[in-house]
This record gives sequence, structure tokens and C-alpha cells, in this order.
Amino acid sequence: MKSFLSVCVLLALALSQVKANCSGDCPDTEEVVWALSPGGGGCSVFRNKCYFDKANCTRKPPLTITTKEECQKKCADICPAIYQPTFGIYKGQTRNFGNECEKIVYTCRTGEISANCSGNCPDTEQVVWALSPGGGGCSVFRNKCYFAKANSLTITTKEKCQSLCPEICPLLYRPTTGNYRGQIREFSNDCEKNVHSCRTGESKCASESL
Repeated sequence: MKSFLSVCVLLALALSQVKANCSGDCPDTEEVVWALSPGGGGCSVFRNKCYFDKANCTRKPPLTITTKEECQKKCADICPAIYQPTFGIYKGQTRNFGNECEKIVYTCRTGEISANCSGNCPDTEQVVWALSPGGGGCSVFRNKCYFAKANSLTITTKEKCQSLCPEICPLLYRPTTGNYRGQIREFSNDCEKNVHSCRTGESKCASESL
């Protein structure tokens, strides 16, 4: 009897864990999971196990985890000739595709996952320095997640980015503030605020919009 109750408790815990994986946000960690549709069908690629579990919440029968090598054998060979342009951010570089199918095939063949541009970013400060197209102005992001949301920028070094910090700002008085490592700083306008981040590498707290 005790053994039966133990099994029931373990089963209940397992089911509750499955249910938990079906709601809430997934981490941005990239630990790629390769999966096949039932019957050894098409290949699906997920950023991590959390995204895989969420996909399986609504699938009957579920996807099955497999190896990269086995999954890539099932990558689509062709996509429909429909022009519905989309894009993805891969390792800081933006790639354009003719449609969503082409984007999925790219991920299937390379294992590269597009940056997650939805949901909230973590508050972790791991500063990313980035340049506008053509080696333009310098932008500073709190972490890779915020960088991914910005799109169309290229990651660079702190030294190269800071060489492009603006020298002057317009004489506009539109006061604003920023929270930097627990200290509130005041600026005459957003340009001065951005120059401060560019010159110091200090990023705003995630509670503020970037």
C-alpha cells in the first residue's frame, strides 16, 4: 500500500512539473534541442528544453528528442514560392528570408537559433557594445537580450565603440534620469544620457526602457 502511495505521489509531482513547463517564460539560454515529429517526420529545433516542453504541451502525439545528425536528415529541401519576408538575428548578425519556411530551414541546416526578441530581458549586467550599420554610432546594451531586441546592429569592442561616442549634444532641455548601479543620475536630455553610457559603459537598470 505504501509503495502504491509513493508511486502516486511521484506521478503527481511529475505531472505538476509538466504542467509548470507549459506556462510562463522560458530562459534565453541556448542549449539547442533537436526533435522529430511522430513517425520520424520533420525536424524541429528549439532554443532549449523549456521551449521543447512548451511545444509538446499542445502536441498529440508529442515530439521526440533526437540527435542533430538524425534530425538534419529530415530538414526540408524546398519551401513554397511565397514572398512573406521575415528576418532573424544570429550571433549578432541579421539575416533576411523570403518567408518563415526559409528561416526554419536555415535553423535546421545550421543549428543556429534566432535571438529571442519577445518577452522580458533579465536584469543581468553583461554590457554589449554595438555599432550602427556602416560603422556608425555606438550603442550600449545592458546584456545580449536587449541587444537582440534592437536589431540591425553589429557587436564590436568597447574601444572601437567608444571612439564613436558623440562629442556634443543638442542644446535641448528635456530633463531625464537614469538608475546606474543604484545611483540616480540626472541629464538635460536623452542624448546626454546615452553619451554617459557610451563613455562609461554603465547601463541603465532593466526597469527602465532602453
